[in-house]
Amino acid sequence: MVANVINPSFTAWQTIGAAIEATRLGTKRAIDAAADAEAAIWATNVVNWPS
Repeated sequence: MVANVINPSFTAWQTIGAAIEATRLGTKRAIDAAADAEAAIWATNVVNWPS
């Protein structure tokens, strides 16, 4: 059955997507809290994106 193949992939992507979204929002908060442009750039350079 197709659902037996698709459902595990869908579930995995939900988990990965949640991790990516949490990282994205955390980075956005760090950029918003940055005191200057250099700190904002640093915040984007240290992001550890989930894979």
